[in-house]
Amino acid sequence: MFCVEANDVTLIKLPQYAENTGSESVAKRGIQVTTLQPASVYIHQYHSMRSEASMVLPVESLGTEYYALSYRGYQQNIMTYPSEFLIVGVEDDTEIKVRVSDQTLAGKPAGTEFTITLNAGETYQVQARLSTGDLSGSHIRGDKKFSVLAGCRWIQLPAGCDWRDNLLEQMFPVATWGKQFVTAPHANMPYDVFRVLASENGTQVTVKGLTTANFTLNAGEFYEYTRAEPTFISASKPVTVAQYLIGTSCSGHAVGDPAMVVLNSIEQIRDTVTLYNSAFESLTENYITVIMKTQDVGATTFDGQPITNFGPVLPVTGNPDFSYARPAVNPGAHTIISGGCGVIATAYGYGDVQSYAYGGGASCKPINAASL
Repeated sequence: MFCVEANDVTLIKLPQYAENTGSESVAKRGIQVTTLQPASVYIHQYHSMRSEASMVLPVESLGTEYYALSYRGYQQNIMTYPSEFLIVGVEDDTEIKVRVSDQTLAGKPAGTEFTITLNAGETYQVQARLSTGDLSGSHIRGDKKFSVLAGCRWIQLPAGCDWRDNLLEQMFPVATWGKQFVTAPHANMPYDVFRVLASENGTQVTVKGLTTANFTLNAGEFYEYTRAEPTFISASKPVTVAQYLIGTSCSGHAVGDPAMVVLNSIEQIRDTVTLYNSAFESLTENYITVIMKTQDVGATTFDGQPITNFGPVLPVTGNPDFSYARPAVNPGAHTIISGGCGVIATAYGYGDVQSYAYGGGASCKPINAASL
C-alpha cells in the first residue's frame, strides 16, 4: 500500500515473471490496482533500447466487445517477432469468443472463431504465426467485462524502415468509440502512420488536412495512410484510430523509433489530464501534444501556466475550430487543465533507437449504443 498526492505519480516496478509470453494458453499474470480515490494508471515497458507505454483503463471503463489494432510482424534470421494481443479477465467465469484476422502461432487459420473462459486475473495472449501476419481486426467479445491490449513484439514501421521497436496499447471497448478525431503530428517527424478501424459495415470515413481522403470500411477492416500535418477525421459510424511513430532510418531524426498510441475521440474529451513523461532506458526527448478548442486556448493551462507560454499554439489544418500545442517537457508528471470545453493529450518521448507514446485522460464513457 502507498499514497499518491494529487497530480503526482508513484512508480511501481513489476517483476520479470509478470511478462506474458507465448500464444494461446491461459496464464495467471493479471495485475490488480485498487485505489480509495479516482486515479490514473499508466504502463511503461522498457528493456535494452526498447520502450513503449499505454494508459490503463479503469474497470468501470472496460467493455464486453473489442477489436485488436496492432501492426504486421517482423523476422530477423530465424526469429519471428509477431503481431499480438492480450486478453485479461476481470471477473470469474468470463466466456470470451475470439475471431482472429490472421493465422495464429498455434495454427488457427484466419477467420477462425474459438471460445475461452477466464477468471479474474487470468490472461490469454494470441500471437500471429508468420512474420508478415497482422492480427489487426481480430474480434473479441464476452459475456462480462474484460480488458484487451495489443501491439507487436519488435517490428519495422513502416515495413522496410529500420530501426525496430515494440508496440503496446490498451484497446478501447467498441462501446466507447467515437466518430470525430483530431490528429497532430509528432515532434521532429516527417510524417506519421495512421490506421482507422471500423466495427460496422459501410462506415464512411473522411480525413481532412492539406488534402481530403474518403474511404469506406466494413466491420473489422482498417485503412492505413500517412500524414505530415494536423487533420480532422470524421466517420459515419464509430471507429478507432491509431497513430504510429516511424523508425529512425525513415525519420531523419537522431533519436526515436516505432511506437503506437490509440487516439481519444473528441467525444471523450476531459477537463483535467495528468501525464507522466519518462527518462527510463536513456530517453532524451519528451513531449506532450495538447489538442483543444481554438476558443479555449486562453483558458488552458499547462503545469499551472498558460499553455501559450510553452511555444506556439497552431490551428488544425483540417478544422480550424481546433488548435494544438506540442511543448517539449522534462521527465516527470505534467497536468493540463481546461477552463473551457476540455483537452485531449498525448505523452511521448524519444531515445536512441527507441520511443514510447500513450494517450491520457480519455473519459471512456459508453457512447456507442449499438455495442452496449
